[in-house]
Formats: sequence, structure tokens, C-alpha cells
Amino acid sequence: MTNKSFAIREFNVERRSIPLAIQTYFWRQTSQLLKTKLVKRQYESACIALERVICENRIQDLQPSLASAVKSVPRWYFVHSSVPYVIQCCAALLSNRHQLGYFDRLSNSERELLYTLQWILYEAPAICNIEDPENQLHPMTTIELFVNLLIPHVFKIHENDLTFRLEYGQQLWKPLWSHKLPPLPAFT
Repeated sequence: MTNKSFAIREFNVERRSIPLAIQTYFWRQTSQLLKTKLVKRQYESACIALERVICENRIQDLQPSLASAVKSVPRWYFVHSSVPYVIQCCAALLSNRHQLGYFDRLSNSERELLYTLQWILYEAPAICNIEDPENQLHPMTTIELFVNLLIPHVFKIHENDLTFRLEYGQQLWKPLWSHKLPPLPAFT
């Protein structure tokens, strides 16, 4: 009997070896959203930067050393390594909605981060030409991060927020609103 659990599945060394420059970049962007007192201009620019680099692959705007580090790893490994950072950023903004003064609709920053997350989970494997389902899987720690950080805030996202670029996210959020498992190939 085969078990598809992440605990048994070992990730090869290549997937885990992301250059320090990339990890530092992700941490700098994430740290703007993890401060006790959020500065709107800083966290908005972090959200925009994450979307441009991860989704649009706009690395020409980065420092040369960082751009060469990004080019040194396959695009999917880069995108795949960004998931925990994007989850933390989404959770931080959603948990601070009332502090930031957003009560009804999602802010632009929240929309950009949710779009980035949805893009990684649903569109990135096709764009990065990942055909093998085994290569689309995320480690158990990433799934735990998703469950522990994002699920408590799932009801802060409303169906009328999922417009324009976020429409595709209904596949993710509707099942979660119903306390069901979303059809995510990356997590199954």
C-alpha cells in the first residue's frame, strides 16, 4: 500500500538549496508585514514587489546579485520556495485588518498577496512547465503553515472580494468556507 503523505516523501537536496540572497530577499519583504506597527507604504511596496518578482518574473528590477541568484535556480524552485513567505504575509495582513482600518472589502495589498498565493497554487505549475504531480507537492511544514496561519482568517475573505484577478480563488476559498478540502493538487 502506497502512502502519499508528506512525512514519508523526501524532498531532494536540489529543491531545498535556495541561495541565501533569495531567502534574504523574501525575509526583507516579509518583515515589512510582521512588524508590530505596520507602515502602509512599506507593506504595500513589499506586496507589489512580491507579486512582480514571483508572478511576473520581473527580476530585471532587482539588484544584480539577487537577479543572478534568481536566475541560478529553476523558476519552479524559486516560486516553490516563496510559498511560506507569501502565506505569512497574507496571514499577517488578514489578521491586522481592523487595526489597518479595513472592515468591508479587501485592501489592495491583501488582494495582491491573495492573487500571488492563488497564482502559486493554481497557475505556477503550468507556467513553470511542471507536469509531474510529485513535483507540485509542498512539504508538510508548508501545509501546516497554510492551515495554522490562513484558515483562521478564511471568513475575513468574502465572495464579493473575489473579483477580477481573484475570481480563480473561488476554487480555494469556497470549499474552505464550507469546512471542506479545496481541490489543490499541490496539497493532496
